[in-house]
Amino acid sequence: MTSMNIRIVLSIVVIFVAHLSYAQDNDPKWNVDGEIESAEFVIVKDKKLELPRANRFFVPVTIKKNDLSLSGVQYSLKEFAFTPAVSLPKIRVKKIPKPTIEKLWGNKVTLGYGNFQSPFIDLSLANKRDKLYSYGLNFNHHSFGRGAVDEENSASGITDIEAFGKIFGKKATSFMNVGYQNEFNHFFGYQPTTEIPSADSLRQTFNRFNVRAGIFGTELKNP
Repeated sequence: MTSMNIRIVLSIVVIFVAHLSYAQDNDPKWNVDGEIESAEFVIVKDKKLELPRANRFFVPVTIKKNDLSLSGVQYSLKEFAFTPAVSLPKIRVKKIPKPTIEKLWGNKVTLGYGNFQSPFIDLSLANKRDKLYSYGLNFNHHSFGRGAVDEENSASGITDIEAFGKIFGKKATSFMNVGYQNEFNHFFGYQPTTEIPSADSLRQTFNRFNVRAGIFGTELKNP
């Protein structure tokens, strides 16, 4: 035996002895005194395994086709008539009510009074809804009879009044506005002296007039 074979044999013997001793320690039947019989394992490295030759079939298997012929099949279809006995319900179409025209309030008055003798008046007058014309009047007044500096010497106020009117035609609408504004102020930026100047010498009044008129088309197809 070569040195390589000897080493392999010794390794197998050591493993077998170790396994055998471990099994004996765990098995109570083996916990007795005894001797280990000598054994020898031989490994032949150059041994060849020869298998018998297998029989092979070189003829392919043929599959026979089934000679099945489809015979003619005749079908008979029967017609069935079905008439449901359920009648369709009558549907009532709900009519859309005509839109109600909201009530138009033509007149409005607001009154007030505050400190520094300040009256407030806001007045609006107009006709009700009409297909032919529309007219009205707006009036506004807010003034201060006294001010923070020498009472009447710092008074101020403004008054607006305006009248308007419209005429509605089939093809055109004409309108006209006439207004007037009065504004007064007291310029109290004078040097303080022993003699207080009069309110009329400090008063400055502005009067403004305005007139506006026009005409525009009311026909829907007119661009």
